[in-house]
Amino acid sequence: MAAFVGEDDFGTPLRRVAGATGLTVRVHTHPPLLPACGTDDRRTLAARAQATVCGAQLSAHD
Repeated sequence: MAAFVGEDDFGTPLRRVAGATGLTVRVHTHPPLLPACGTDDRRTLAARAQATVCGAQLSAHD
């Protein structure tokens, strides 16, 4: 399982995936998300990151 569990850091599930057999992993990268004009708070930046990963388009007012 690749999910984060409890207080897992990033490395623990990564090691589980790397040690799994019969598993295919695809990694997609995106350009870095930079704060829009320096005004994004962490929640807005998190929403933009989620939208990028999910392929959604946010309006200019989100």
